[in-house]
Amino acid sequence: MQQAAGGMMGRLNDSYDDLVSALTTAGLVVINDSRNARPGVVIVEPGSVQVSSIRGGQLLVEYPVIALVPPPGNLDAMRELNDMVDTIIDTVPATSAQSGSYSVGSQELPCITVSEIGRAHV
Repeated sequence: MQQAAGGMMGRLNDSYDDLVSALTTAGLVVINDSRNARPGVVIVEPGSVQVSSIRGGQLLVEYPVIALVPPPGNLDAMRELNDMVDTIIDTVPATSAQSGSYSVGSQELPCITVSEIGRAHV
């Protein structure tokens, strides 16, 4: 780990911050706390980690990147989601995308979850 302002920062935090920064630079409104979820944003949720023994212990990290739009889940919502997903997959390496809904309080928001795969800094 390396010393950073306000505490220690490790490879996983650096990887997460790089992803959020890349998506923000691409023009998306990115939040990293689901308590602030609202239509028109992208949420980057905690990821899963694999250690690659083939690459000398390199950490491979996969983050769910969730695009949210206002209900109802109609054609307008689909088109807006598709535009957001296009931006996501043009910005970061993605392995898959799945449509669904995301609960915010008592409201269900149409969403697409993109699996972003990256690697943590060595």
